[in-house]
Amino acid sequence: MTVSATCCGLILHKATVAKRDAFRIDIILNGADGLSHEYSARQLDTDVEPVKKWRKRWLAAHAELLTFEQGFDGHPATDTQLLRRLLSVLADTPRSGRLKTITVEQEQQLGVKGVRGILKSQVSRMKFLQRNEHSIRFVFTPKHCSWLNPIENWFARLNRAALKGRSLSSLDELQQCIVNYIDYYNGCLAKAFNRLSDGFAEDRPLAQLRR
Repeated sequence: MTVSATCCGLILHKATVAKRDAFRIDIILNGADGLSHEYSARQLDTDVEPVKKWRKRWLAAHAELLTFEQGFDGHPATDTQLLRRLLSVLADTPRSGRLKTITVEQEQQLGVKGVRGILKSQVSRMKFLQRNEHSIRFVFTPKHCSWLNPIENWFARLNRAALKGRSLSSLDELQQCIVNYIDYYNGCLAKAFNRLSDGFAEDRPLAQLRR
C-alpha cells in the first residue's frame, strides 16, 4: 500500500476526526508501513476482516485520490477538500435510498468560492445555472423588476376570485376558468397603471426619478 505525502500529513493529524475514522486511518497507516493484516489486527485489538476490508477499500480508491489531490485546472485540492475526500473513502457504504455523494469530477468542477470553478463568482454561478442542457434551468430576472409586484398582485386576485375552493376535473376546465376571469377583469375591473418612475439613469439621482 502507498499513501502520498500530503495524504499522510493529513491523516496523521487525526485528532479532529471521529474515533471510528481514526481507527480506520490507523489501519491504512499500518498497511503503508508494511505491516501484515494479522499484525495490524493484533496491534489495533480487532479482527483481521476489518483490516482487510478497509485496506481493500483504500486500494480501490487510491488512483482516484491521487487524481483528486492534483486538483483541477492547475489548482491542487485544499487540505480541507482532501481530508473530506479521504474520510468519504473510509465512510460506511451508503444505505439504500440515501442521497448520492458527488463524484470527484463534479467536486473539481465546483471549485472554490472566490478562487476557481463554478463557485468562483456570482457570474460563474449564474452562467452554470442558466445552461439549457440542465433539466432544471434558472432564469434570473433584473434586480429592479417593479413590474413583478403588479403581476403578482393580479395572480393573487385570480386565485381568490376564480380558483380558490374550486374542484376542476381537467386542464381544459382550468384553462377556461382562467380565460373567463381574464375576460371579466378586462371588461369590468381593468384600469391604467400609474407608474411613478421613468426608469433608472446614471446621470440622475434616485430621488429625482419619482414624478
